[in-house]
Amino acid sequence: PCAMISTGDGSRLEILPQDEAHELPHEGKVAHIALATDDVDACVERVAAAGYKVTIEPKDVALGDLPARIAFVDGAGGEIVEFFCVK
Repeated sequence: PCAMISTGDGSRLEILPQDEAHELPHEGKVAHIALATDDVDACVERVAAAGYKVTIEPKDVALGDLPARIAFVDGAGGEIVEFFCVK
């Protein structure tokens, strides 16, 4: 099961068991970190400009019944970093 933990400022930390974390391969000890943002595209642009690989370009999806914009990048420790914004 997924745990969504509020950080108190409107952001949430999403925690997934490793076997359910993501279908993409990962090498780090933390498989997947999801970060809420107001601007997924801007976050991805900054990360890409810093030299990190964008694995899934920003796109609109449904998270359950919530419309959202998401993107995925490779983190410095081999983890998958997701940026998301609930619309």
